[in-house]
Amino acid sequence: NITPLFAVGMLASMTKDRLNELAKKHYRVMLTGSLAGLVIFKVISDRMLQTHGYWTPRIGDKVITYLFQMPSVIFFVAFVVLLLKKVRFKNPLLDFFGKFSLEIILVSGVFLNLFYEAAISYGLVCYMCLSFVGTILTAVILYKLKRFILEIR
Repeated sequence: NITPLFAVGMLASMTKDRLNELAKKHYRVMLTGSLAGLVIFKVISDRMLQTHGYWTPRIGDKVITYLFQMPSVIFFVAFVVLLLKKVRFKNPLLDFFGKFSLEIILVSGVFLNLFYEAAISYGLVCYMCLSFVGTILTAVILYKLKRFILEIR
């Protein structure tokens, strides 16, 4: 249900320079505002899930739940992006996963669905391990294939 937020990401990307400029000048205000917006809309969103939700037969319940979840997601992303402008995480494991992040994102759903039966038959830990290993191995292969193809051009 976050797919329509892709447009928000594109808009943010188009105005990235202006947003970075604003973040430098008004960092504390923007960080505090994004945290406040996140908390407010998270509470409202959770309430909407309890009273309306996606699992009711009425389409209006689904729409209202989504309309309150969307700002929650936007404020969460804004908060994390702003926070990471000042806080840096650095370690070899993050460097490794960061190198293959696009490929991991693209293939993770395949393995989550592929090994779903393992969760039922063998338990959650087995399911998570199979999904993780399958995703990482495939991501590394796809990354190397992508690099090979780009080098040929």
